[in-house]
Amino acid sequence: MYRIGAGAAPEPVEREVDARDELAFGYVNPEAKRWLLVYGVDEHGHVYWFHPSWEDPAENPRAIPAQPGAQVHELPEAISHALDGRALTLYGALSDERLSVKQVEQLLREHRPLPGAQTSALELEVTR
Repeated sequence: MYRIGAGAAPEPVEREVDARDELAFGYVNPEAKRWLLVYGVDEHGHVYWFHPSWEDPAENPRAIPAQPGAQVHELPEAISHALDGRALTLYGALSDERLSVKQVEQLLREHRPLPGAQTSALELEVTR
């Protein structure tokens, strides 16, 4: 994961992001899972979608295609959100099941894992 601040070059994210940063992502997929989801959850339970992008509640986008392999696959788009919390946990999930954003959010509310997914998490501090 990389942060892109105003007028700055991309830099790897380790422990913190600024609430105004755009975030860009890369992933490895050595087990050749078919689908990818990237999202964040703050301490208030707000979910922020990066891949697939989701802002319109009338829509229900599904996981994006994942490329297989142990090399890093960079996602082409940097995305920012109006983060309102002080903590953000970012998740990357690779799955053979093409989950929708609404399915994932329901599972999060129920504190259930994503079915058949390999999920990694990174806890971050959000600065202003």
